[in-house]
Amino acid sequence: MLSFPRSMLQLPLMVNFMDEIGIDEGALSMDFLRLVFEELVDPEKNDLFRYVNDLDKTHSPVWFRKDCEDSELAEICGLLFAFSLHNKAIVPLPFPQLLYAKLLGKGPNSNMEEAAELDKEFADQMCELRTGTEDYVMECCYGGEVKLEDGRSVEVTTENIDLYVDNRVREYLVPSQFAAFKQGFNRVFNPAAFDMFRPIELEALVIGEKYFDWKALEQSTQYIQPYKDSHPTIKMFWKVFHALDDDMKRKFLVFVAGSDRVPVGGLGNLGLHIDPLQVPMDDSVDEQPCDNEDRLTLLMPEGHGCDNHGYRRTLRLPMYTSLELMEDRLTVALSYYDCPFHIS
Repeated sequence: MLSFPRSMLQLPLMVNFMDEIGIDEGALSMDFLRLVFEELVDPEKNDLFRYVNDLDKTHSPVWFRKDCEDSELAEICGLLFAFSLHNKAIVPLPFPQLLYAKLLGKGPNSNMEEAAELDKEFADQMCELRTGTEDYVMECCYGGEVKLEDGRSVEVTTENIDLYVDNRVREYLVPSQFAAFKQGFNRVFNPAAFDMFRPIELEALVIGEKYFDWKALEQSTQYIQPYKDSHPTIKMFWKVFHALDDDMKRKFLVFVAGSDRVPVGGLGNLGLHIDPLQVPMDDSVDEQPCDNEDRLTLLMPEGHGCDNHGYRRTLRLPMYTSLELMEDRLTVALSYYDCPFHIS
């Protein structure tokens, strides 16, 4: 991929999973990129990244390892990062906001807020140096030198402390690996493409919003007849759904959309449709003949994120007649949330 011209990298991604049924209109690409990044940014599976917080790996962001010299892997990662953004694939990337600031050439900011995501103690020390007295700077930086633009090295003072801090921060943030990452990113996008963006806005484009408004999801959902918001099956569905814990609700997003991320603008922009899944009229769901009620209990909800070029996320929901059956079938279906393509 590193040898591809930008024009080729900007072509729409089309994914086919081996032995899987499905036409890629958005969701399969999102699934593919999500699975790729789950492997690529896992510090326990490659040496490019490290956990910022080893004590809470589940929620910790990741950052570049200082001892990793694989610049090609960093460049590929940056390229795929941009590739997912170009294909509007919202994927769960555990990068701190500092990465987006550096991609835009706007970070870290002078108050070290972004650098504090990686190391609060280090960021606090740098802030104290910026505002410290002459005696404090001399004490903390005794014997230290700062390299000027003309190549000369001079003793650190309050007059050049900003330059000294900037150099320390750049060195701490592993410039070589990040430079390769940014080079990969720029293979897909012109560096000026995001000049008007703030770091938080670029982050939202890549990983989606951070607030899960489940009521907004319900209120924006559209239905195919005979379903409507007052239909008994639909009322049962939302009762069961809102009783799920947050982990199961996020699995539902993966099930119907290929990603557990919130699109820009919130869950109201997910484009969820609920269609009725009809009971088959033959015995294809079971080898033994059975009546319609028995057939209904055998049907599973289906999630399709590939409708209307990825802009419509569809849940095909059987017309269950009891709350217990709805809860059981939905829970079982969500246990397969991580399948590349969801059909019953």
